[in-house]
Amino acid sequence: MVRSATHRKVKIMEERIISNQHLPQWIQNGMKTVLLAPSAKNTQKAIFKYENNILSAQIADDYSIDMINLGIAKKHFELEAEGKFELGNEGIFHLK
Repeated sequence: MVRSATHRKVKIMEERIISNQHLPQWIQNGMKTVLLAPSAKNTQKAIFKYENNILSAQIADDYSIDMINLGIAKKHFELEAEGKFELGNEGIFHLK
């Protein structure tokens, strides 16, 4: 159990964020935190989008706790980037 917790597979940033533009440093920092955040069964399904200077987070809601996983990923991002996501799937991020 300890080995699986300390040796879990972490997805790379490009697997977790879709963007049509360069990522500002605050997004890169937030995403680094998200990559290390836990998720149920280590699926890391939450996807972030940064398009037209708008950052949002979403998840394919096909598992009973997917929305909890989305909340975990969003909260970890918020703590690093100092802002707040709107509630729900596809919630938009607002810097403080």
